Amino acid sequence: MTETDIIGYYSAQYLTQEQAEGREAKLIDCYAIAGTDVWVRMEVVCEPNGADSYRYIVGFWGQLLTATRAPLRQLAPQA
Repeated sequence: MTETDIIGYYSAQYLTQEQAEGREAKLIDCYAIAGTDVWVRMEVVCEPNGADSYRYIVGFWGQLLTATRAPLRQLAPQA
């Protein structure tokens, strides 16, 4: 699998989940970053507007290692 294949696959998973929860989602909500751990090829991150972000940790053969949903980031108060 190419990196493009992996990003496309997990982005589609994200779209399906968001639509099932009744939210509008777009492919441009997702991006990938290189893995930093030994067995991690990349991390696909999808950040929907107004909902928790998705993180798909992907191994070298495209397999899902973990999937999590992180709470919305809290904005720091401006000084």
